[in-house]
Amino acid sequence: MLKDEYRQLVNLAMNEKINASEVKRLSVENNQQMEETDSNKESKRFGNIGVNTLHYRRDEKNIGIRACMYNIIVFIALFYCESSTKSYGLENTNEVPFHKNKLIKDVNSSDVYILPDRRIVAYYGNFDSRKMGVLGEYSPLVMWSKLKNEAAEWNAADPTTPAIMALHYIAIVASNNPGYDGEYINRMNKYQIEKAISIAGMEKDTILFLDIQPGLSNLRNEVIRLSPYLKMPNVHLGIDPEFMMHNGNIPGKAIGSISYVDINYIIDYLSNLVEQFNLPPKVLIIHRFTKRMVIGFEKVKNSKNVQVVLNMDGFGSPSLKKLKYNQVISSEYSIKYSGIKIFYKNDLISPPHRLLSKKEILSLKPNPLYIQYQ
Repeated sequence: MLKDEYRQLVNLAMNEKINASEVKRLSVENNQQMEETDSNKESKRFGNIGVNTLHYRRDEKNIGIRACMYNIIVFIALFYCESSTKSYGLENTNEVPFHKNKLIKDVNSSDVYILPDRRIVAYYGNFDSRKMGVLGEYSPLVMWSKLKNEAAEWNAADPTTPAIMALHYIAIVASNNPGYDGEYINRMNKYQIEKAISIAGMEKDTILFLDIQPGLSNLRNEVIRLSPYLKMPNVHLGIDPEFMMHNGNIPGKAIGSISYVDINYIIDYLSNLVEQFNLPPKVLIIHRFTKRMVIGFEKVKNSKNVQVVLNMDGFGSPSLKKLKYNQVISSEYSIKYSGIKIFYKNDLISPPHRLLSKKEILSLKPNPLYIQYQ
């Protein structure tokens, strides 16, 4: 009986047929039913004659054991139901059901390139923080509505390059706190990353980026930590050199940097995953708003398995963003794919208090094929 109850509760929780509060309600009702059932059994067993005290206490003890074991089962079911929304040091803003993962699917070919025939339109942030971008500001349904509108507007602005929607999720967050390992980062646990995968899977053909803010950790080790997810066909990678610190500098106190040596290592690593697991080519996003954030970009290798995008992620007025784009993107003669970040809030701070229009973005050279919104 206990095994059947266990399977039922866990399956219900995992398949979203009931939520956590419903599991708790069923637990209370079932405990009450168990007590009533066993009480009825005792009455039928002993009738109206005097009850054998020894037998009664033994069965009463069994009731307690059963109730205790049942509560353990309910705890496990609740763990599966709620664990994807747990957070380490980040405020939890949205609880979502764990949808069936649509990002795991068969791949018929290893030469399905996203760029340059499509434009990636991405929402950026972390679902557990309102401060890090739009992903944490809205419920998943509202977020999807907004992202679909952006994608539709891009399709209207440039019908020749269909938009593909993406979520750009910060999986490793830089911190000004050293943490237990002194690396000044918060790593999202597997349930948080699975939550991001689940939300990305709500819409067909969406791709997911896992972003790394390395802090004082070893970037290569952090990439390897994410390998179980990078083996998935629609999961790609982003690196934020602003938070790749050197010489003991603390994130937020100085602007970090990445060398072409580390970029080439990541390209080789992703390329090996593509070859080994017959995956479509990966997209690698490298953020940049100063020249020194990416050292030696002209030495970044070309790979048939990895499409590298240099993304201008500085905020400011339209004229400042155009200037920055020319300085850190257009100036790189070897660049193949480029991107730009639009800040819904920070870009409005300076006059003329408006966002860079899609027409203005399309006039940039090279033409951005990755548009990120924060």
